[in-house]
Amino acid sequence: MASQVFGGVDAGKTHPGLDPQRLFDVARLNKMLAFLPARAEALPPGCAGLAPKVDQVRLRILALNRRGIVSGAAVSRCLARAEIPHVHFKGPLQQIALYGSYLQKPSGDIDILVHPAHRKQAAELLRELGYDETERAMSLWWTRFLSEIHLRDPESGIVVDLHHGLQQAGLPRPYNLEGFLQRRSELVFEEMTFQVPSPLDRCLLAAISISKAMLAREPALGNVTDMRAALHSLTPADHTALAGHAAQNGMAGTLALAMRAVHSVFPELPRTPALSQAIFPEVSEADLRRMLCTPWIEGLCWPRRRHFLKALCGPGLPRFLRESLRAGLSELSHKAISSWNAGALRQQESKP
Repeated sequence: MASQVFGGVDAGKTHPGLDPQRLFDVARLNKMLAFLPARAEALPPGCAGLAPKVDQVRLRILALNRRGIVSGAAVSRCLARAEIPHVHFKGPLQQIALYGSYLQKPSGDIDILVHPAHRKQAAELLRELGYDETERAMSLWWTRFLSEIHLRDPESGIVVDLHHGLQQAGLPRPYNLEGFLQRRSELVFEEMTFQVPSPLDRCLLAAISISKAMLAREPALGNVTDMRAALHSLTPADHTALAGHAAQNGMAGTLALAMRAVHSVFPELPRTPALSQAIFPEVSEADLRRMLCTPWIEGLCWPRRRHFLKALCGPGLPRFLRESLRAGLSELSHKAISSWNAGALRQQESKP
């Protein structure tokens, strides 16, 4: 897997004298360090010295993700007793579902989706478990425009991101949020039971993560690898149904972007015509790989945010206008709340 991933982004193949620190930094920023070979001799030429550092990272991932799984199980039991439908997505449980192991990426957060009607009750139950709400100064913006609440366990340091929506402002939201909860499946791991997204929804969620990373110009190689694993886990029937499932949820453009990203990094994968919708033809394959892996490189031909949203919304103008308005209000709200908080802080500091 590691050779496929890093070969796909022109790491060791085209740069036999690869700088070990550059490889380490690119892998770390893309949350891909655990995908590097465990044996020093299997690393690219000149990079064998990274093996001990990679081992240390794996040990930290083991400890961090283990805490997350145990804490997540306790949260699940609490929500189940209150009969609140929920699903765990992203984090170590996503890794178990995709890779059969929770040792792929570090994750200090537990991401849980609930219906908006259950948001307040779920948050209150977590507070009763000892979790404290974080980022109170910006909580209104997080709750209204990013549809999530952050609660932290002061003992373990684990943070629960309690979501009551999917996708940030500036990108199209799925049409039927409740469907993600209705289609949930059960995952049993070490006698702990969790509710997780269905295989088809795992693909949509991975596609959403790719779009969010690209819009923010953040490294997305780990998300692309998750998308590849999600596709690989589908049955032939699910694979056939994926394009229609995405369209029904208003995610056709988001899926198209994710599929192009996957085929850019993994060109050897067979293409399915129904999943190969053209998107951003002005961006070359080489530039797309750089956007996904090293987005900080200067001179990349990034689509403008407005064009990005329009391409993912599809041909319908009303949806594009709604999401554009949501994005504009989100930005204005963020600036206003940040300015008010900064003024309040200055006023407090000026008091004798």
